[in-house]
Amino acid sequence: MKPVCELIAGQLLPVIRALVASRLIQMGFSQREIARLLGISQPAVSYYKRGYRGGKTTFLKDKRLVEMADDLSKAIATGMPVDQQSLMFCEICSYVKRSGLACQLHRDASLMNCSVCINRIC
Repeated sequence: MKPVCELIAGQLLPVIRALVASRLIQMGFSQREIARLLGISQPAVSYYKRGYRGGKTTFLKDKRLVEMADDLSKAIATGMPVDQQSLMFCEICSYVKRSGLACQLHRDASLMNCSVCINRIC
């Protein structure tokens, strides 16, 4: 059994990075700048841009999650300190657990149908 945090890191983080990269591209940042800001490679940014990574629609349908990613994009674009950006990532993760989106990850991974995330934030 994989802990929910591992599932979120493997499936949610790429979605958030893809959303943030897309917004930063729209704001005029280069792929190289985005890679530096997100701590990833330029080819990874290219993959996000082309939709090869980060397109898990379960997450993309959630309007609040997309809004949170937009807020994070704006924070990154305006030079918010990295420690505060990290807290924004943590808030997104907490939201995914509280909202029940993490439960969908459990079902998709054929794990037990539990309510750990909703009842207790890891």
